[in-house]
Amino acid sequence: MEESYSSDGMLDTYLYESFQLLEQLETIVLLDSNEEFLDEESVHEIFRIVHTIKGTSGIMMYDNIAIAAHKLEDIFYYLRETYREDISTKDLMEYIFMVSDFIEGELDKIKEARNPDGNPDNIIKSIDELLLNWKDKIRERGGELPPENLYVEPR
Repeated sequence: MEESYSSDGMLDTYLYESFQLLEQLETIVLLDSNEEFLDEESVHEIFRIVHTIKGTSGIMMYDNIAIAAHKLEDIFYYLRETYREDISTKDLMEYIFMVSDFIEGELDKIKEARNPDGNPDNIIKSIDELLLNWKDKIRERGGELPPENLYVEPR
């Protein structure tokens, strides 16, 4: 008897873990929302959460989710590598919630057996502008930029 392969278990696990990670992300942000700046521990934890979502989404071939997560990961990569206390928690919350809302919407579509067809282009553009501004400020101060947070976007 030939066994058939079903990815239902993988999909359920992916959805469960991704929703859990988004919940952890939201908890960190809400706990730190009254702080002027995120502490290094929160920066590292948010980076880890988004990195995990990016990786599992890539494995599951949800490229739009992986790309959006990667862009948020870029923010926290730069914060982690060039830890700066001049970037307020409130400024970061806008980008965190922009990406987490997008990802949650796509996950909801998957859960409802619909096509996760959201376009992350506005997220990419917005975060790229932010990162360019940060890089310019680092250069102006004579600082050294960390190596790029490499991720090859799927074609």
